[in-house]
Amino acid sequence: MLRLRPERDDARARQDADRLAALPPLIIVAKRESSDTLARLMRTAPLNVAAECSGT
Repeated sequence: MLRLRPERDDARARQDADRLAALPPLIIVAKRESSDTLARLMRTAPLNVAAECSGT
């Protein structure tokens, strides 16, 4: 969760907050191809060695 408390509540502050809130999902998606950490966290059961090696 991301909470912001801007000093001003104007259109520019809301636009900046929207842009900041969009960054974490972009980082996660960008890292999905190069990291297996997300895949490990999303697994429902541990994989055996053969499955780990094949990347499935």
